[in-house]
Order: sequence, then structure tokens, then C-alpha cells
Amino acid sequence: MNIKTIGFIGTGMMGQPMALRLIDAGYKVIVWNRTPEKAIQLIERGAERATDVKSLAEKCDAVITIVSDNDALMSVTEGAGGLLENLPSRGIHIDMSTISPSLSSNLSCRYRDQEKEYVQAPVLGSVPQATDGSLLIFAGGNGKAIENIQPLFNVMGKHTWTFDAAQKASTMKLTCNLFIASMINTLGEGLLMMNKAGIDGNILLEILNESALGAPMYQTKGKSLLERKFTPRFMVQHMEKDLSLIQEAGHELGVPMPAVGVIHELFLAAKNKGYGDEDYSAMVKVLEELAGVVEKR
Repeated sequence: MNIKTIGFIGTGMMGQPMALRLIDAGYKVIVWNRTPEKAIQLIERGAERATDVKSLAEKCDAVITIVSDNDALMSVTEGAGGLLENLPSRGIHIDMSTISPSLSSNLSCRYRDQEKEYVQAPVLGSVPQATDGSLLIFAGGNGKAIENIQPLFNVMGKHTWTFDAAQKASTMKLTCNLFIASMINTLGEGLLMMNKAGIDGNILLEILNESALGAPMYQTKGKSLLERKFTPRFMVQHMEKDLSLIQEAGHELGVPMPAVGVIHELFLAAKNKGYGDEDYSAMVKVLEELAGVVEKR
């Protein structure tokens, strides 16, 4: 199957640079977003604007969605005006959102029943990686369908791992986000220890960088935390949602996750305190307030 026309739903922080790369690669891209102004830059660069999901789906060989959660995905998938009903026969829905493995599995079966394809392909990376095409992509579904859309992944990412079932791709993405959430919690607690002990936090970052404990994330987020910069690359509210999905997936698989429950409560507190739209690293403000070392901001 030769993919020529691509629908793109979800032109937010990550979706916009990903769609721009497809446009620049010469694909015809049709876009729809619940907030129309977020698609303006794409229209100016040559994308076609769809009036609704139905009209987009009917014109496309494949449709990419990258939306906030399970509910947002279902809102553009189900019903008479949704992707499931209106994609052409053998059309491919590529969901690049972070959703639950159970929903990935359910949608894969429903698309198969209609002789259409569903590929779950969440990504690891943030805005810089979406912009320069170096995302890591986890693609789960029918092998032939993934082979057909691999050229799209090559435009948006630098490496694709493939899985024989949609839910496996979702599970892999959630597992990676488990590491991210755990690492930012560890980093936040470590820098708070430095603060309380009267030690410059930069020294901790230097030591991490020179040891087997080093990770690029500790350096980038560590500097941001020390400089009190919380411009969002990945929001608190989205990490809180993902931690809930991780707990759900762990329960379904029979995997105990006691630490995840504690970290989830910290992110939930951060969201409830009004930090939901800030970078996920802003969860450390909850730790700081508990320790009484900074004024509430």
C-alpha cells in the first residue's frame, strides 16, 4: 500500500512538529484539531484543514492521532463521525498517543473486524526530538501494516521497535514513563537533600555526570530545577494520567508497584495545587512545600 495522503489529528506541542516533518517530506497532510488555531502554522505550510473528523478520514490512506488520553482518542474514533466508521477499507489508524494497553487491544480488534488496520505507535521523546525527527517509536500491530507505514516513522523518528500486538507497544511506552517519573522523583529528593544540607546542588549533578549513575535527563532537568524553570515539555497533568495508567496496567498483569502509588500521589497533589500545566518536573514543588524549604509559588 502506497501511503500518499495522511490525516493528522492532534496538533499540539508534539503533534505540530511531527506533522510539519511529514509536510516537509512531501506528503499531503490533512489536519483537524479541536482547537483550530493550533493548526494555523500547519495550514500556512501547506496542510489542508478538514472541517471534521469524518471528512478527514474519508480522504486519507492513513490517519495519525496524538491526543491527550483515552477519552480524547475515543472522541475522534467512535460514532458515525469517527475514524472507525469512516476510514476507507484497508485504511490505517496510527495512534501515537499514550493510552492504556487495554484500549489499544480493544481498538485493534474492532478495526480488524471492519477490515481496517490499527497500529499503536506511542513515542519517547519531547519537543526537540519531535522537531528534529529523532523520536523513538514503539509500533504494535499487524506486521504488514507497520511495514507500509515505516516510511512515515522514518520521517518522525530515528528508531522504531515493532511488536506483534498493539497493547505491547502501549505497555512499553508506559514502562518508559515509569522510569521518567521515578527519575524525576529521585532527582527532586536528591536536590532537596542538598538544599537541606547546605550543599550546592550543582555538585550533585557533577558527581552524577562523572559516575555510573549519570543520565542526560538528570543534567537537563537538574539544571532546570536549580534555575526554577518549569516551561512545559511534558506537563504534570499528563504524567499524572500516565501514572494512573501504569498502575492499572500493573494490576492487570499482576505486577506489584508500591513505589508508583506514592509517586502518583505526589503528581496528583501537584496537579491539584495548580501546577498541572507546568513541566512534569514541577512535582518537586510538592516535595519542597512538604519540607518547608521554599515559599509556595
